[in-house]
Amino acid sequence: MLNKKFKDHLLNLSASEMVETIELLSNLLDKPDPEVERLIAQESEKRYKAYKAGKLKAKSLSEVLKSYQ
Repeated sequence: MLNKKFKDHLLNLSASEMVETIELLSNLLDKPDPEVERLIAQESEKRYKAYKAGKLKAKSLSEVLKSYQ
């Protein structure tokens, strides 16, 4: 929880200072997790190999989009 002094300081920032603060916080939160990135790459490689070996069938973009309608 934010302490009152810090919260008051944030509420008194100019619009440009608020934007800068939000961008800073967003950049801090958006850093990729190396473990998640590794797992995604591993799964992608597994699926690509299965596709190349004929064990997975590809779907067209229209088929994929239709399933979300």
